[in-house]
Amino acid sequence: MSMNHKIMGLTAALWALGLAAGAGVAPAEAQTGTAKIAVVNVERVMQNAAAAKSARAQVVKMRAGLQQEIKAKIGKIIKSYKKLKKTKSTFSKDLYKELLGELRKEAVADQNTALDRHRKLDGALSQASDKIAVAIEQVVSGIIKERKLAFVLPRSGVVGSPRVPDITAEVLKRLDRRVPSITVELPK
Repeated sequence: MSMNHKIMGLTAALWALGLAAGAGVAPAEAQTGTAKIAVVNVERVMQNAAAAKSARAQVVKMRAGLQQEIKAKIGKIIKSYKKLKKTKSTFSKDLYKELLGELRKEAVADQNTALDRHRKLDGALSQASDKIAVAIEQVVSGIIKERKLAFVLPRSGVVGSPRVPDITAEVLKRLDRRVPSITVELPK
């Protein structure tokens, strides 16, 4: 799942959390507009949280290592192909085709392995993002209780510039204290 999907999911969760918290708002508060509401910029939190930065840095490093492996394997296959082509005249036509077919199979297997590892990296980053999203929900829930807020809405879901408190900085600060880093774990 991409980071945008994570943000959309977290936004939906915050809407639901806001609605659940708002269920306790007295009808008079709801009608007069005195219900305490705040907003949070979920995208900014997911982009700037220490744990999210840590996870992205780990994945970048893992991808760089993977790219090096792929480059080495491609170099090996090219070298083998050039050697095979150079010595083509020493093989029968059938044996040459067989050796070339084996080399192609090796290249396809390496390509499939690389694609699988990229998928695993994406999945590992997605799992780390899920953990961060859960922590954000917990932090927001705590702020709702402390400040006796009726709603905390995602900034992206609010049209215009409402005059309500923006708790993004507080969420980010608390999240960084709660989850300063996260380990990206590749599935076996």
